Amino acid sequence: MATRLEAVAGALVHAHADGRFALTLEGTRSSDIVEALTTIQRMPGVVAAVLVSEHSEPIDTLDEEIALAP
Repeated sequence: MATRLEAVAGALVHAHADGRFALTLEGTRSSDIVEALTTIQRMPGVVAAVLVSEHSEPIDTLDEEIALAP
């Protein structure tokens, strides 16, 4: 199953145990994430696939330096 999950565009499996998987989905648009999640939900053997958290930011902020707190 891990191989099938990692074949989904933007998917990276981080951990799995007892038939459960933790993975990250990345994309350039929210619709990329929805499409990947839908693909996973429709895979044979998948009982549930749930989006637990979402983070997005404008691409132009990727070059900004992050100020560290003292």
